[in-house]
Amino acid sequence: MEPVFKVKGWRAAAPASVMLGSEKLAAGTDFNASVQEGVLLLQILRRVSSDVQSLVRNP
Repeated sequence: MEPVFKVKGWRAAAPASVMLGSEKLAAGTDFNASVQEGVLLLQILRRVSSDVQSLVRNP
């Protein structure tokens, strides 16, 4: 599954990188992100088939 997240109350620009487990993902290659009216939409462009911790930080 290529997961998509909707984060309400986001108060920053779209992230330039995201951590998925211990791997740093790059915007535009490994994930897509956009922010509009305080909502972050984040799509991971990889198959995720098991539980993994993710980290999204404000730029």
